[in-house]
Amino acid sequence: MADRFFSEYLDLLPARSANIVAGVAAEDLEKTLDAVVSLKVTSAMVGALQMEDCARTLERRLQIGHWPSSETASSVLSKELSRIVSEARNQQRVR
Repeated sequence: MADRFFSEYLDLLPARSANIVAGVAAEDLEKTLDAVVSLKVTSAMVGALQMEDCARTLERRLQIGHWPSSETASSVLSKELSRIVSEARNQQRVR
């Protein structure tokens, strides 16, 4: 069951990241925070602590009015996404 949840988490990461970037680009606080909180919570649930921290930091910045550029948000999220996918592949090889 945990493996299936993690697999679904990985499958949804690109869409979650895209939702955040789209919200940032549109400066839509509600949409962006909804996507960020979703990413933060699911990342915590699967143990993706660096992604959770990334989402938490973005959430705090948005709440005080510091909007990153969509390019910056995309870059940071893509980096974390790539790292998670790479680590997941390494874990599968170990099994």
